[in-house]
Amino acid sequence: LLCGLLERRKAAAQAGKELKLVSLGGGPAFDIIAVLAGFEAVSVAIQQEPSAEPSLAECSSSDGGVRCEVLDLAPAWSSAVDAVAGEVAEMWPQQQPHFIQLQAPVDLRAEDEAISSAVTGADLVIAAYVVHENEASLRESAASLGCLGGALPSIFRSSRLGAALIFLDATHRL
Repeated sequence: LLCGLLERRKAAAQAGKELKLVSLGGGPAFDIIAVLAGFEAVSVAIQQEPSAEPSLAECSSSDGGVRCEVLDLAPAWSSAVDAVAGEVAEMWPQQQPHFIQLQAPVDLRAEDEAISSAVTGADLVIAAYVVHENEASLRESAASLGCLGGALPSIFRSSRLGAALIFLDATHRL
């Protein structure tokens, strides 16, 4: 996954763009740190691997930036997102603090234009606790309409072909 995203990030940089990460329910934007640290680790490993595929060997952890849009219910995350953005810009010089933005409040339990708009064109979507928060909507819609409910249909419909979707959750009930 990270190798494919590294290649996509390099292509985006060559086109004068950034890789787009959307963090749904990501609160303080820690997922951008995980992605950038993962890129760095994979880049180092690729450089040290003599049999690495040539296209991957040319990828670098400094190839272009990653634009991160965080959607969350709580506007209170604003100061944490700003702090993360500042630290990320110091650790990874290709990152600008304005590359990380918080959009709140966004109700991740329901269909919302903000979700569709953010997910459209994203290279990577990370949803943290969205399944858990959508549990009631998922169950209601499945029982009454016979289809998936909550924000998930909007996420799936709006995601572009080839986008990576990662769902992180803390419940075993679904």
